[in-house]
Amino acid sequence: MKSQTRLGLRALVIVIASLGWVPATPANEPAAKVPSALVWNHDGSLLVSLRDAKELVTIDPKSWSVKATASLPFRPSALLSLPEARAVLVGGMEGELLRIDRKGTRTLRELQGRGPLRMVAIDSGRVALASPWSRSVEVVDAEN
Repeated sequence: MKSQTRLGLRALVIVIASLGWVPATPANEPAAKVPSALVWNHDGSLLVSLRDAKELVTIDPKSWSVKATASLPFRPSALLSLPEARAVLVGGMEGELLRIDRKGTRTLRELQGRGPLRMVAIDSGRVALASPWSRSVEVVDAEN
């Protein structure tokens, strides 16, 4: 009977180990630096959005060094550079939209739905916005 109990205990340990259990990340550890989008900025720098860290990183392509890091109020999912306006649009995982102009001025549009926001420039100043779960496309004037 003891050998059957030991065998059952070993089988239970093997099953639990095969489930891929991973302990939770403690709250005081920094968020993962997971890139969610890349775009060339109007000044020739490379912008990288970091989803879980809620950051926008500016990289100098000559030295591949980080020039600046800016915190974001949401988890980014997409980036779009607007060269004419010298601005960048940042789309969020829950439909947020942030416009950052060349002076660093930020204009935030709050939650607009569920799911990551996707963006496409249509023509000068107009951008099409869509989210996989909203089943609609919205055209906005990104100049303002």
